[in-house]
Amino acid sequence: MQLHMGTWASAIQSNQLDIEIRFGNGEWLGQRATLLERSPVIPVCHPGLQPSGETLEELRDSSLIEIIGVTDNWHQFFRQENLTPPAQTPVFSVDQSIAAL
Repeated sequence: MQLHMGTWASAIQSNQLDIEIRFGNGEWLGQRATLLERSPVIPVCHPGLQPSGETLEELRDSSLIEIIGVTDNWHQFFRQENLTPPAQTPVFSVDQSIAAL
């Protein structure tokens, strides 16, 4: 038995795997997907970097971090809060959620 934990789905050919667990919308060309869990998008920040106001609208103009390969998390978050998504692209892009944290 082997367990591979790759950052990118293309790290190993799909025909070499019995199962893949991915985070995303489930729309992967040539793959069949089963939803395992719906996880909410929750923004976090260092207390020293917290926007000065009390509203989520101010978060929209902050320096945002995105996780490469995860589709539109910031847009999803703002939509779930019934707010206009940010117009700018995130300032930082990282390849893993632990790096974003």
